[in-house]
Amino acid sequence: MRFIYFTLILLLSYTVTLAQDRAAESVFSFEISLDSVDWPVEKSLDTIDITLRSFGELGGFNFRIASIVGSVDIVDIVRGDLPTDCRWEFFSSRWQGEQEFGDRLLNVWTVVALPRLIPDSTEKEGPCFSLPGEPTLARVVITAGQSRYGSEDFSPLFFLWDDCGDNAISSVRGDLLYMSDSVFWPSEVQGMPTTREFPSVAGSPDHCISEKAADRIKRTIRFTNGGVRFTFDL
Repeated sequence: MRFIYFTLILLLSYTVTLAQDRAAESVFSFEISLDSVDWPVEKSLDTIDITLRSFGELGGFNFRIASIVGSVDIVDIVRGDLPTDCRWEFFSSRWQGEQEFGDRLLNVWTVVALPRLIPDSTEKEGPCFSLPGEPTLARVVITAGQSRYGSEDFSPLFFLWDDCGDNAISSVRGDLLYMSDSVFWPSEVQGMPTTREFPSVAGSPDHCISEKAADRIKRTIRFTNGGVRFTFDL
């Protein structure tokens, strides 16, 4: 299982090469959002959706998600609306442990999904590379911690970059890698770092795109972070 997991990560990296006799693939844009939800303090579990707004096809994704330990903790990431009837069949989420980030301690998870690109001989329907509407790619299962972050009882969930392959989308043929163009935060969150240096909450660093790979890596993903607004019944 570990071998399969890391093989899939490699498929989402820019080390994949394209046969010379193939034409160049179209470049698409994507918006990936973590929702913000209102959460009564007496509630023990909830979910936050990872939502896609796409202007093209995607052939897989690899996201790294974090919360602040003690505020809202991630306990699982489960499959969203990826269709199983057209071979979006691989979905894997993993807890990566706790990680220091400035004066904060983060709870970090990764999630990877891919369709099966090589069909069985008996299959008549190909994979769904264009997902209709604004589908939920995954749902982050959260629980309340013992403390809260922020002066307005808001706790963020956000995308985190530790590696050039984090928070990336693969093209259908694997010859293009889509990376972060911009990152937006809820209005309740102030003072997060804006420099693109690992570990980063502002996107992948510039050194992730070498001159040799510049035509195969595109900064076309807009990320929007989310979180939890604690509410009180008065």
